[in-house]
Amino acid sequence: MKKILVFLLFCCSFNLLLAQNQTKLLDSLKKILPDIKDTVRINVLNEIAKVSSSTNPKEAEQYAKQALEEAKMMGFKKGEARSLTALGIFSKRNKKFELSYEYHSKALEIRENIKDNDGIAISYNNLGTLSSDQSNYTSAMEYYLKALKIREKIKDEKGQLITLNNLAAVFMNQADEKQSDILVYKQAIAYFEKALQLAQKLKDRKNEAVLLNNLGEIYKRIKNNNKAIEYYLKSVIIREEIKDNFQLPASYNSLGDVYYNLGDYDKALDYQEKAKNLAEKIDNKQMIVESKYGIARIALKNQQTEKSLNEAKEALEISRKINFKKGVIEGRELLSEIYEIKGDFKNALKFKTEGYNLKDSLFNENNSKILSGLENSHQLEQRDNQIKLQNANIARNRLFNIALTAGLSLVFVLAIVLFRGQQRQKKANKEISYQKIQSDKLLRNILPDEVADELKKEGKAKARKYEKTTVLFTDFQGFTKRTAKMTPEQVIDELNKCFSKFDEIIEKYNLEKIKTIGDAYMCAGGLPIANETNPIDAIKAGIEIQKYMQAYKEECIAKGEDYFECRLGINTGAVVAGVVGTSKFAYDIWGDAVNTASRAESNGEVGKVNITEATYNLVKDIYECEYRGEIEAKGKGLIKMYFVVGEKNA
Repeated sequence: MKKILVFLLFCCSFNLLLAQNQTKLLDSLKKILPDIKDTVRINVLNEIAKVSSSTNPKEAEQYAKQALEEAKMMGFKKGEARSLTALGIFSKRNKKFELSYEYHSKALEIRENIKDNDGIAISYNNLGTLSSDQSNYTSAMEYYLKALKIREKIKDEKGQLITLNNLAAVFMNQADEKQSDILVYKQAIAYFEKALQLAQKLKDRKNEAVLLNNLGEIYKRIKNNNKAIEYYLKSVIIREEIKDNFQLPASYNSLGDVYYNLGDYDKALDYQEKAKNLAEKIDNKQMIVESKYGIARIALKNQQTEKSLNEAKEALEISRKINFKKGVIEGRELLSEIYEIKGDFKNALKFKTEGYNLKDSLFNENNSKILSGLENSHQLEQRDNQIKLQNANIARNRLFNIALTAGLSLVFVLAIVLFRGQQRQKKANKEISYQKIQSDKLLRNILPDEVADELKKEGKAKARKYEKTTVLFTDFQGFTKRTAKMTPEQVIDELNKCFSKFDEIIEKYNLEKIKTIGDAYMCAGGLPIANETNPIDAIKAGIEIQKYMQAYKEECIAKGEDYFECRLGINTGAVVAGVVGTSKFAYDIWGDAVNTASRAESNGEVGKVNITEATYNLVKDIYECEYRGEIEAKGKGLIKMYFVVGEKNA
């Protein structure tokens, strides 16, 4: 199981205080709040938000908002920026990434205006972490490097330590995605070691332990187990010395993993038991899960199948309760392995399929076409100018030689040279024109026309917020089961047949295809050009898609072939849209409206168009709808949903 690196965040990045000191500090701050005024009051409000963020997030957010409003009224820019930073961090924790970006960007703008270098570095660091959390590593590195440059300039060594660690983590995560690219791992090691030197210089024992642990983690991933043990043990010694019980279970668990890899199952079990016991003592549910899976694997190696099964089941149950999705995936995969060893192939297949389905939904593969070897318009124009210049030079040189050697034949030869030069120019222009057309065609096949035009003209496309967008999701019910007997070629052919028809339908109703994710299809209306008809457009497309799927089903039944059945969900709300990536472009959308549309699809029924209350309120005068009641949607709570019956007075 991939472990998440600990990012070093201090002060304005809202580190958690020790629990026993929090209550006293909060009580003291709240007690003095009514008696203070001016900028001191803003600082106290922000401090209350910071301290209470770990124990009472809602209260912390309210205090940060209060601090923001009072700072604005007072014109206290530094306090305003600090409040915005807090709200950005709270939004990121709640997975509201676009809102978090807005808060951090506003904080950065204020700090740049007042030339607050320390604050600017903090904002860049937070924007880097936000980008990294969304796997946008290029942007993350750009932000971190800007933060590092400022912190070196102002000689902020503790801040440098933070940023160096974050840069190392970005390289490490990139290396993981590139399947153990050793050169990228070495870059991560270099940044970790530089940060470690600063921590030791500052006598910062807690973060020295963090960095030693991170180095252990990286050596474990490149399978240098002896080096990994060396760094993990150094980290454990410091953490035991400073009684850092919150982080110790992770260190014990990591050591258990390395000894497991070396085949020393006794030592591995000893460290996993230590991790579990301490995690239970401090009620760290995630580490309880990690250590139980470690114990289950060791038991399986020792042929203690029942013990392995019980530990894995308990860990999976805890993962479900705390919504630890990676833990759920690991549990399902491990249980599949255990049941296979027990000879229970029915359960082995069940858990394998469930794990695959959840993993597929979490790790979205980028299916965009690659713009390999194609140049943008600016590059093509540069080449065009270079060819013209080269041809002009060739013509001049030849003309000069002819003039020296031939008098009367000058006109004739010149004519030949000019003709040939013209032909070459025409050919070169034709080739450039063809490449431009092909590049443009491929770009527009990936991105909306308006976004493609902006990207060609400006070299980038700005992210935009759309207040009224309708998102449509489809998914094939029982896809894994139905495709189990099909060859890969048959699966692709059937998906292509259905999705090509979907493409045709949504284009008819002015919807924009966003992406396909496995057997899921996503599109949206009201972007990149905003309009008011997108809820109606989406419903029309949804009805036609379900009609097509019914005809497709009947056709397959007549041929005696397997077929797909489609669930379809629609929701309307605000989204942020933009281009992701630099070498592989993809137009994507984010926001709560997208997540709710996905839940509408997963809670829909085959053959029907399921819409949320938000969409219903916009189309209820046009469409007859059947109220389904409040449906429990995973991660969203109760949502009112409706089936579209048909147009009124149709």
